[in-house]
Amino acid sequence: MRLNRTDIASRDATQDRFAATVDLQKQAVLLVDDTWTTGAKMQSASAALKLGGATTVGGVAIGRWFTTDYRDNAAWLKDARKTKWSWDTCCLEP
Repeated sequence: MRLNRTDIASRDATQDRFAATVDLQKQAVLLVDDTWTTGAKMQSASAALKLGGATTVGGVAIGRWFTTDYRDNAAWLKDARKTKWSWDTCCLEP
């Protein structure tokens, strides 16, 4: 995969930000990113891989940038701290 466009704002997801550099027909691809801020780069990379022929694209981010003054993040964090963490509970379930 290569960076195809540099004129796109970092928080904008587009299918042409990146381009696949190998034939991905019938391939499953796992994307690994060092940081997740908005998800725009992961979404853009995923779209490019699918356009390149990948059948399935999954993604995992090693780190997450979290800003409490963005939207309702401070309230979300305050509420999230009330719940004890567990291996048996999905973070996406209420």
